[in-house]
Amino acid sequence: MHCPPHRLLLQLTGSIPAELLLVDLRELDLSFNALDGPLPPFGGTLRVLRLGNNSLSGQLPDQLGSWAMSELDFSNNR
Repeated sequence: MHCPPHRLLLQLTGSIPAELLLVDLRELDLSFNALDGPLPPFGGTLRVLRLGNNSLSGQLPDQLGSWAMSELDFSNNR
């Protein structure tokens, strides 16, 4: 996979830390990294979530249906 030219490639590895969920985020883009493990339950203020092109696995969080998301990308994961 190639990262789009306008994006910063951080090459993050590991799982998404649960502490990240305590922050009042509106947009989170962690796509094009090497993140793995399950998705943590994200907070209700999040409107844009991009996690495509990682190695995330497992079930989608139960609260996904109650999120008022304008953009959601889990493409190209496990």
